[in-house]
Amino acid sequence: MLKKSEISSNILLDLLYARESKLIDFYLIDVREEDEFENQHIKGVDTLLPLSKVEEWMKDFISLYGDKYAIFTCRSGRRSQEVCDMFIEQNHKKVSNHQGGILSYKGEKV
Repeated sequence: MLKKSEISSNILLDLLYARESKLIDFYLIDVREEDEFENQHIKGVDTLLPLSKVEEWMKDFISLYGDKYAIFTCRSGRRSQEVCDMFIEQNHKKVSNHQGGILSYKGEKV
């Protein structure tokens, strides 16, 4: 189920339910800025790693968690796509972009 380069909000919601049931494992990473994240984010996001600091965290993330699939999300899907592209350039292909970002997400937000 985690082989698409882009996933819709409906699929993300299904994946989050499956993860809660321990049927699948992945990281959900928000790449917006801290103030955006604190204002509202998708319930189930594992961490905030802002695009503005991607050069600081990307190599460490790949070396520490490279065996695990990562889904990146943001406001609309543009910034998360940028991060996915950067990961793919580094030969890390276990990534998906949350298409439409939090704007399109109908699940629970906190």
